[in-house]
Amino acid sequence: MVPGSTQTTPVPAAGARAAPDALMLLAPGCPHCPRVLEALTRLLEQGVIGRLEAVNLAAHPERARELGVRSVPWVRLGPFELEGLRSEAELREWATRAGTREGLSEYFAELFGSARLNEAIERVRSDPSQFEALLDLLEDPETELQARIGLGALIEHLAGSELLRAQVPRLKRLL
Repeated sequence: MVPGSTQTTPVPAAGARAAPDALMLLAPGCPHCPRVLEALTRLLEQGVIGRLEAVNLAAHPERARELGVRSVPWVRLGPFELEGLRSEAELREWATRAGTREGLSEYFAELFGSARLNEAIERVRSDPSQFEALLDLLEDPETELQARIGLGALIEHLAGSELLRAQVPRLKRLL
C-alpha cells in the first residue's frame, strides 16, 4: 500500500493459482510482435499474468540462442512456449491453463498439432510427471487424430524406457 493511499494490493484467495509470468522475445520489423506485446501488456495490467519481460533480440540476440528460439514473436507463458501471432483471448486462455494438468494436456496436443514432437519428448524426459497429462489425452475420446498420432510417436520413442514402464498400469487400464 502506498503511504496516504487507500488502495490495497489484491491478495489471491486461498487455493487460487498465482498468475503466471510471461517472457516475450521480439524483433524490430516483426509485423506480429507489437500486437502480441500489446495483448500481453493488457493481461499484465488486468492481473492475468504476474510479470512480463520483453526482450528485443536486436539488442540481446544471445537470449534467443540460450532458449533455442528461431522465430518471433515467441512467448513463454508459465510453462508454455508459444510461437507466432496469438490473440489476447488465446494468450488469456493459456495463462488460465498454466498450472493445471488439463492445460498441460492441451499444450501437448498443440505441440503434436504443430509437428513439435521433439519438444514434447524433451519436456517429458526433463519432467516425467508430465506424462500423466499425455495419458489424459489418450483417454479423452475428443482428442484429435494428429495429437493421437504424436502421442503414439512419443510412446514409440520411449519404448523400453523406465519412464514408459512406470506408466504400464495406466496404459493397461486404457486398453
